[in-house]
Amino acid sequence: MAERAGFEFKIRPEDQAAWSEASRIGFEAANTAPMAELILARIQTLQLVESGRGPERAAQFLAMSREAALASGDGSFLAAWANLDKIAAVVGSAMAHDADAQARLLDKARHQVAEHLRAGRVIVEVSKEQAWRNASQDQAPSPADKDR
Repeated sequence: MAERAGFEFKIRPEDQAAWSEASRIGFEAANTAPMAELILARIQTLQLVESGRGPERAAQFLAMSREAALASGDGSFLAAWANLDKIAAVVGSAMAHDADAQARLLDKARHQVAEHLRAGRVIVEVSKEQAWRNASQDQAPSPADKDR
């Protein structure tokens, strides 16, 4: 679950006792509250760390090639490029004969990702339908979207 949300999940050695105790309570007493509190505290700590580095991460993302971003192992960078790949596929099919417009839209999408990073947000992978909506916000919803 953490990886799908763009986080790398590791239990630090100094936290092992607390995680083990929360796990024991969850199993023996069917009480998930201690584990939920630990997870929430860890996420909040990560968000504080990331938000302090927002402008730095945004600049790093914009300066990196796609290959360097993928090789970095950074969950947000990996999700960002997965999203950009989906948007590129949508834009490529919708604007097949206008390479300049495709390039402008993809550049705009890349800079929008950087703005999210600058704000300290974690980037998560979107579905193909979300990529379509993000790439073509002026379009009417597809029939599949109306059923959701």
